[in-house]
Amino acid sequence: MPTLEGIIFIPLAIYFFVRHPDRLFPLLVISTVFEASSIVSSGPIGIQPYYVVAVLFVLQAIIRHPELFVGGGSRVLPFWTLAAFLTVGIGSAVLLPVLFSGIPVYDPRNGIDAGLLFRPPLHLQPGNFAQAILLTINILVVIAAAAAGPALERTHKAFIAALYITAGIVVVQIAFFATGIPFPAFLLNNNPGYGIVNQSIHQLQIGRAQRLNSSHAN
Repeated sequence: MPTLEGIIFIPLAIYFFVRHPDRLFPLLVISTVFEASSIVSSGPIGIQPYYVVAVLFVLQAIIRHPELFVGGGSRVLPFWTLAAFLTVGIGSAVLLPVLFSGIPVYDPRNGIDAGLLFRPPLHLQPGNFAQAILLTINILVVIAAAAAGPALERTHKAFIAALYITAGIVVVQIAFFATGIPFPAFLLNNNPGYGIVNQSIHQLQIGRAQRLNSSHAN
């Protein structure tokens, strides 16, 4: 099932991809605000809105400037440096769990308290390949941004909008906590891979202050 973020970002990203490609990068900036959110609600699997917009942004850049993705990018950015970084990153994600298999490691999915007592053995798992794919997308976003060229005014407005969205959510959280009304954290904190804590006044109470995280992961 799509979440609220999925209902908003998926149609908007597709519309911009088809009709207004120059607005994809500003939308990408705004999507980073929803770090703890997922576009779908499907058990332990979560996909941040950022990656939906990022894939379409990269695809649009490939259509418009395919030469940048086959080595031509070295004219406008350190292409081979990025390629080397990507190679090291993917190699680390896939090879190190094999080389150091069996070493006890901290697993955030077990929680902070349980993680101190129970350390599962390191092993290669689907999450390693997922991280390699996400890193690849992020590198491609850098190349696509270079291909798109400067759009300072719209990018600046996107960062300002992201700031207002983050601050606005914090203000709403403060109002909910001040009145004792449970904050509907499930609307924002619905990515099982990042939003690992459901917000409540008890969980976020530190002395007399609340630890507010807006739409970001805890």
